[in-house]
Amino acid sequence: RRTVKHDRIELIEVAPGIDMERDIFNQMEFIPEISPHLRLMDKRIFQEGKMKMIDELFGSLAERFTYHRLDHTVYVDLFGITLATEEDVKWFISSVGDILEPLVRDRGPINMVINYDGFDLSKGLESYYLTLTSEMERRMYKSVRRYTGHAFRRAKLKNALRMDEWDVDSLFSEFDTDNSGFLSLEQLRRGFFEKFCINLTQGHLEMFQGSDGFVKVTRSMFSRGVRRVLESDF
Repeated sequence: RRTVKHDRIELIEVAPGIDMERDIFNQMEFIPEISPHLRLMDKRIFQEGKMKMIDELFGSLAERFTYHRLDHTVYVDLFGITLATEEDVKWFISSVGDILEPLVRDRGPINMVINYDGFDLSKGLESYYLTLTSEMERRMYKSVRRYTGHAFRRAKLKNALRMDEWDVDSLFSEFDTDNSGFLSLEQLRRGFFEKFCINLTQGHLEMFQGSDGFVKVTRSMFSRGVRRVLESDF
């Protein structure tokens, strides 16, 4: 590298097995400055296959799980995990199962809160991933809430997870916390954020608009709007 400290290029690292005199200096027309902190490059850079640095960068998979015993809930942060092959998916699901199994055996199905932001699933693996996660969910989960960011392929994955299982009437009743038979804008916004982690925009709200505007959202307005929002957002 070249820095303001030197008017010559500085050598800061060398590959394993390199003879500096033969393989570097004899191949150059000048002698570079040698860093006092000269270091050896990671040998994994020169090996075939993945470097498998995920644990070093973001911690082991087990370190991503935080268990709250009081409410029997596990919080999972999947930031930085990339699943590129079916073997990766198998490993991931098996490892998650190994972590959760003792908790489920001890106290029954568990509540899950999962952060998918920064998680990457390679194209074409969505269906396979869903098949394995759905099976694990049936066996181990009492409830699950998924938080996602733009880095994750939400359009296929999150949409398929729940779209065919929603009961719109039950969802309306869940949002209608005061049993008024109507939803206020605050109830609508809070319900969508707590259930789907969606902050409703003005564009979203317009999907619920009836002839009387936005003051109250009826059950029929909700039924019409909820699917539009979810299909557009996911």
